[in-house]
Amino acid sequence: MLVTITMEFLSLLFLTVIFCSFLIRSKNSTNESVFFFRMIAVTMISLILEIIATFTIAYRDQVSVLNMIVNRMYLTTIPIIMLQISDFIIFLYNDELKVNEKKGIILRRILDISCLLVILVDLFLPMYFANNSFGDRFGVYADGLAVTVAISYGIILFFIDFISCIRYRNYYLKQKVLCLIFYFLLLAGGIIARLVIPGITTICCEVTLICILI
Repeated sequence: MLVTITMEFLSLLFLTVIFCSFLIRSKNSTNESVFFFRMIAVTMISLILEIIATFTIAYRDQVSVLNMIVNRMYLTTIPIIMLQISDFIIFLYNDELKVNEKKGIILRRILDISCLLVILVDLFLPMYFANNSFGDRFGVYADGLAVTVAISYGIILFFIDFISCIRYRNYYLKQKVLCLIFYFLLLAGGIIARLVIPGITTICCEVTLICILI
């Protein structure tokens, strides 16, 4: 799992550079800037928790309580990251292009409430740690109903985003269409990778690439 750990550190490095550059260069507080800033901030927090969780899982016998707390915290960031992406996509056609503004606002509220409910429910759902095929110290991953619910919520948002983009495809600028295409390809690849190799978590790395493209 050395490759995964390396990807996590590199993603955090690139995202930190983008974050600092954004703070230095941003001279306004437009809605697009706010959505982008939130996406970067949440992804950075999730990456930090993911890196810490990678090591606490490896030494879970010595730090069992800390390991469970960190993994629970990391798990809550997955629905939040997917929500930030959905909010950004809704913004592109709702606020910026003035398409179905009222429906967009209602959809955002529904997604906000659903994300909060998923997080609250996940805190009480069972979670355990299993070994994958790598068999080394870092070949252990979190699994269980809590993980399934969080990932399932992310997949639901993925399809909502996809349907929205198909429906309003004629309204997007070409540059933003390219970002959205990469987003769907990367997330679809991450979902497939998770199914083929349990324990692979690449969502933060994928969102980092999206932030770089944006």
